[in-house]
Amino acid sequence: MDNFRKIIEGKDVLLLGPASYLRDKVHDIRFDDYDLVVKINKMVEKLLFSSEEFEIRNDILYHCLDINIPNGDMPYSIRTWINKGVKHLRLTHPPITHYYARNISRFIDLNKELKIPNSIVSRGVFEFVCRESKTSPNAGTIAICDLLSNNPSTLDIKGITFCKTPYADEYRKNIGKKSQHDPDKQVLFFKEIYKNNKNKIKIDNELASILEKVK
Repeated sequence: MDNFRKIIEGKDVLLLGPASYLRDKVHDIRFDDYDLVVKINKMVEKLLFSSEEFEIRNDILYHCLDINIPNGDMPYSIRTWINKGVKHLRLTHPPITHYYARNISRFIDLNKELKIPNSIVSRGVFEFVCRESKTSPNAGTIAICDLLSNNPSTLDIKGITFCKTPYADEYRKNIGKKSQHDPDKQVLFFKEIYKNNKNKIKIDNELASILEKVK
């Protein structure tokens, strides 16, 4: 935990989500303005952007480690993460249930030879997000709170809209189906987080428009 805090603390962090509109706006992002670029789940493997810099800036990847093919959670590739420049893998779900523990155990076995640097979101942060959002949180919601808990200088959020806009192609094939992750509850939770951290959090126009409509 201390090592991850050293990575984040005092840094200007860009957190990118999988919203499809980001494809058209990625050229507007000045990656040199950020110390760290953070992505979520399948974004390193699945999303193809015309900007080469977008493809190779993968400093931190937050991943839930789920493999559930019917739900669109395909097997992940640690080698692909390494080849695409991921410097640190942050596991979003601590081993507080058998399911999460099994996911982590499988990852540890797969990572024995490749040894990608990794750490796990603390139980305290994870349980705080679950409790305050009143739902099972998405990886993006967990990433936001976890990054804030490690005291970045700024956290710039782009491409995260809590399922209120389309995802990029093939990011998750069952996005229209009923999910245990209630996006309405998560956006309400984030609105409160944003209100209390406006000195640190920056959001794009799309997310700002969504928050204006939420009461």
